[in-house]
Amino acid sequence: AQNIAGQERKEKIDHKNVNYFLNECLFKNSDYDKFISMQGYEISYKLVRFLMTEYNKETIMRLLQVRYDFIASSEKDICRILNTNKDKLIVKFKEVLIK
Repeated sequence: AQNIAGQERKEKIDHKNVNYFLNECLFKNSDYDKFISMQGYEISYKLVRFLMTEYNKETIMRLLQVRYDFIASSEKDICRILNTNKDKLIVKFKEVLIK
């Protein structure tokens, strides 16, 4: 929704927050308060923007159908849809987020 409304925050994302997000939020739901305090929305905005520019509508629609859970990881589903593995995906996302 932030991407559609053009509500990007221009603040720099802290490296420790990137690492937290990629380890604790990318493939599963995390603690909401911690997500907020660790720039979760800002990071999510950048990742969604990246996905929208790099992948077609069908791929995005398949990603939107992935079920996120607090316990189970959605890693396999996301990597399969994006035709990559976890390590490559995290490297690419770090490149996007550290810019």
